[in-house]
Amino acid sequence: MIISSATTVQNDFTKSAPSFICFLIPSTYKHNVDEVMVAYKGTKAGTLCQYIANKPDKWGFKLFCRASSSGIIHDLLLYQGASTLFNVALPEKEQGLLLGAKVETTLRKIITQPSLSVVFCDNYFISFNLIQKLNANLGVKCICTVRPNHTGGATLMPDKELMKKGRGAFDHRSAEGVISSEMV
Repeated sequence: MIISSATTVQNDFTKSAPSFICFLIPSTYKHNVDEVMVAYKGTKAGTLCQYIANKPDKWGFKLFCRASSSGIIHDLLLYQGASTLFNVALPEKEQGLLLGAKVETTLRKIITQPSLSVVFCDNYFISFNLIQKLNANLGVKCICTVRPNHTGGATLMPDKELMKKGRGAFDHRSAEGVISSEMV
């Protein structure tokens, strides 16, 4: 389920979705796509209640959200396992993406002025190929943390060599329009 200022969705969660006043506030050009835990320790949530060990609130509802630099969440998507994107029509080329990439592209499509926007995200949502596609198709710039095996053609100096150079050392590479950088 996507709750957004741009879309209206009618489904089972409509009863529990309050009227979000924050959707009326215009977003800035700096966006963040991340996951949020809404604390819940009850027993009536069924499979919607998730456990994530690294979060301050370990039990609760997992939401994927897009927030602006003003700190306001503008769009959110309730995690429901395999049926998370049940009401979203994805093009055929996006069907094969991993869940994080599907969420990222879905939340980015709602951005009103993508060519002026920058999206910040973590390594759960991104890969080298996805950055290229989003920039080419939507014109959205992306700043993110990427796992070493997801850098595509821009391989960086190994961490041990960079650590030997000391504090403040950095390495950067460019491949196919994407710049990768790493620093100590």
